[in-house]
Amino acid sequence: MSAFFACLLLGGLWLLNPVTGHRVRITLEDGTVLYDAPAACDTIEVNFRHSVNKGMIREVYQLNNEQCQLSLKTGYFENYGAGMLDTVPDQIGFRDENGFLVLDFPLQFKDSWTYRAGPEAGHTIIYGNDVLPIYQMIPMKSFKISVAAKHLHGPPY
Repeated sequence: MSAFFACLLLGGLWLLNPVTGHRVRITLEDGTVLYDAPAACDTIEVNFRHSVNKGMIREVYQLNNEQCQLSLKTGYFENYGAGMLDTVPDQIGFRDENGFLVLDFPLQFKDSWTYRAGPEAGHTIIYGNDVLPIYQMIPMKSFKISVAAKHLHGPPY
């Protein structure tokens, strides 16, 4: 009978601690929070220079707040060659837009995406009006982009 009451208590606490919003977070491997903002936009961008062909790349991620996940949606490539895919798979749409090769990826949501901030690549995050030069903030360190639920009571993740 005590298991029943424990489940009843946990269920009641869950109902009394609803999700009140979502946050976009950038964290280090050790969990240190670099950036935390209300999830007010549908997308977040990562801009950087390719390490081999030196062309600019802009990756746009689609946020799914309810599932606390994000998916690579679109990639903009200044040039396409060394260090890139040999062919574009059938499930990826592609087009030319203002001199950039644009790849439209099928949505495959994940809990987070990880990058390593390099000074040569110049990783920069754009979320809404915020521009974060991650490569200056944490050079040569890995960082993770994720979406977290904010509960009425407790931490924002």
